[in-house]
Amino acid sequence: DQGAAPETKKAAAGQVYRHGVELVVRGSYADLQHYLVRLEGLPWQMFWGRAELKAEEHPQSVLTLTLYTLSLDKTWLSI
Repeated sequence: DQGAAPETKKAAAGQVYRHGVELVVRGSYADLQHYLVRLEGLPWQMFWGRAELKAEEHPQSVLTLTLYTLSLDKTWLSI
């Protein structure tokens, strides 16, 4: 924005945005644990916001994960 004050431009340029995604996966406890280990081993830096495990009918469970990444870009994903 060319009309913005210099202080506003400077503040916006240094702002960090947190982008979140919620994943819901279903499987056995062992499968879900294996999934988490593989997810943590990915080369991307992600931060955990929430992890909730609900036991359904044995042996199935549902894992809901909220993951975040940080970026200097306001727009992370466009559909």
